[in-house]
Amino acid sequence: MKNADTSVAMNPTVNVDILIVRDSHVLLGMPSDKWLQGKEKLWGIPGDDIQFEETIEEAVRRNLRDELGVTLKSMKILGVHENFAFGNHYIGIGILVDIDGEPDLKPISDNWQTWEWFSFDQLPENLFIAAQKTIGEYQTMKRD
Repeated sequence: MKNADTSVAMNPTVNVDILIVRDSHVLLGMPSDKWLQGKEKLWGIPGDDIQFEETIEEAVRRNLRDELGVTLKSMKILGVHENFAFGNHYIGIGILVDIDGEPDLKPISDNWQTWEWFSFDQLPENLFIAAQKTIGEYQTMKRD
């Protein structure tokens, strides 16, 4: 379906929202200026759209390689959520991963400025909605 006024596709985009946890810390990234939402920068987690004919696992592997220079060992789907950031409609698949290698904290793509490890009890308040939802799914899983 298309919006008659703008010819913009009115279908949701499906993406992976990837959570990397080590020693009770989560890896968060500060996006580059091209992802600036409003006037505030929001911390996020790795993630990207799933490409046509790409499996969820292939999307996770590609994103981990391209954004952090690491490889996937295993993954677990935490949940499915939605957000409406950047004027779009995203269906996010929250995924907890175990990785081989150390993430390159200096960004290797132009999507991010920096990566940092945060304790779950000291998360920044300015979290992107997909990161909030995926972290919430992880915390719910840990309680169950």
